[in-house]
Amino acid sequence: MRSFTTCLLYINLLDYFITLIDEPEAFLHPPQATLMGRMLANDKSNQRQLFISTHSGDLLRGMLNTESNNIRVIRIRRDEEVNPAKELTPESVREVWKDPILRYSNVLDGLFHESVVVCEGDSDCKFYSAITDAILNEQAETKNPDIMFIHCGGKHRIPTIIKALKNLEVPLKVIADFDILNEEQPLRSLFEILGGDWATISGDWNVLNAAIKDKRPELNAEETKRGIRNILDEVVSENFPEDAIKEIQNIGRRISPWKEAKRIGIAYVPPAQAHESCTRVIKALKELGIFVVPIGTLGSFCRSVGNHGPEWANEVLQKNLNTDPELEQAREFVREAIL
Repeated sequence: MRSFTTCLLYINLLDYFITLIDEPEAFLHPPQATLMGRMLANDKSNQRQLFISTHSGDLLRGMLNTESNNIRVIRIRRDEEVNPAKELTPESVREVWKDPILRYSNVLDGLFHESVVVCEGDSDCKFYSAITDAILNEQAETKNPDIMFIHCGGKHRIPTIIKALKNLEVPLKVIADFDILNEEQPLRSLFEILGGDWATISGDWNVLNAAIKDKRPELNAEETKRGIRNILDEVVSENFPEDAIKEIQNIGRRISPWKEAKRIGIAYVPPAQAHESCTRVIKALKELGIFVVPIGTLGSFCRSVGNHGPEWANEVLQKNLNTDPELEQAREFVREAIL
């Protein structure tokens, strides 16, 4: 309370045209830091100018959550002996802040990190972060990079997050499951936001997409109906059992070529032209910092664990991430995509 009150008294009572404040969030709980930011922005006299140095996303969110149009954000990072500074335009900051999903996420915290890795889900972030730490812990003599992992709740939200981070001039990379190649959107938006020309890969993408869609599904219509009927006939309880739901979902995956492609990855792509097109598309994405999981999806890195999502991640993280042979592909992927 003394730190909080002293800072505000200096700002409001002392008659200085310019005031420098170094980390006003020091000694404050996060809610206090947010309130401090809001009060600094709201209560400042128009005849005064504040220069604030901060490492707090809470303080910044408090300042942005006001009606003030006078807030300018400068991001300073260290590159060996040089500290490059980049001023974020007020328009770019407001662009992030007016999106309610971004506003109530931790996207702005990316400003305080050297780089950001964007994943589809929270389980992806947890797994790739853990693998990254495991690799870095084996390299004690190397400075650990300051990386923040952000999830966006599915591939269709990736372009929105990427656009926001790009506007904020944050170095970033994207990790996506193989089925990011399934539809033109959001892949095209993501590719173009990061500076790519869709025309350079659209031909190869069309070849790849058509080749997978033309593959014969594992089950035909009659086999699908028979399989679902057999599952339904065995249901005798009042509540539909979870096991039956999973079995029906599994049948759904077996009638869609792209669902099978997501499970298997690049190995599912037909050989010759389609495979070459797929390789070129993945290479072009990689050059822009978009890394596609080559073996399908997160769960493909450890198929011995049968669950998926948080349950899968929690069980896999119990393994020795440094030495488990089944996780070698995951370690290789993280070395290329993140490190």
